[in-house]
Amino acid sequence: MFKTKVRLITLLMAVSVSMPLWAKPHHATKAVSHKHQQQGSRILTVRDPFHYDTFNDEAFLWQGVYDSKKPESDTFSEEERAFVENDALHETREKIIARLKAQLGKPYVWGGKSPREGFDCSGLVFYAYNAHLSAALPRTANEMYHDRRGNAVDVSELKPGDLVFFHIHHGKRADHVGVYLGGGQFIQAPRTGETIRISDLNNPFWQDHWLGARRVITSRTVA
Repeated sequence: MFKTKVRLITLLMAVSVSMPLWAKPHHATKAVSHKHQQQGSRILTVRDPFHYDTFNDEAFLWQGVYDSKKPESDTFSEEERAFVENDALHETREKIIARLKAQLGKPYVWGGKSPREGFDCSGLVFYAYNAHLSAALPRTANEMYHDRRGNAVDVSELKPGDLVFFHIHHGKRADHVGVYLGGGQFIQAPRTGETIRISDLNNPFWQDHWLGARRVITSRTVA
């Protein structure tokens, strides 16, 4: 009888040793996260290839789920940053132009800078732009023309939202400003007795009095 017991124990030990490790209960395996539900089921998310767990005295073999998602980076590539900036600047230009066009037909008023009272040329720009810039533009056309934040732009490179300047009464002094809309057109508040309108930049009058252009909607100036 004693020999039979010894043989039985030896046989059981042999079977136990021959079992693959993944088929044995291993309670020390660490799961990344788990959740118990009232029905007694367990949800596991693991980083190991396999995770063995026991629940309700039953053995289950869990196949691990690899987390293949790369960690998000706190930095952007130059191309990604440029795309985000261009998109943001485009949106700002659209908002400013919409704000300008909403004033079409309003009267020219010297010194005016609001829809309620009317606008002069620089007052129109002052009103439309300063709602979207990190720092306010100067008040007069000549100050805007010489503002260091504005980048000089050749007429062949004009984009919607660029400021266009003219010298009507003074040599090289900017005494009139409008906003380029694209397609050779710009919006302006012309003079006393007139209303805010869209004009043709190729008109000989504006060509004769052309002074220059400045780009003030940039990544440095947008709020």
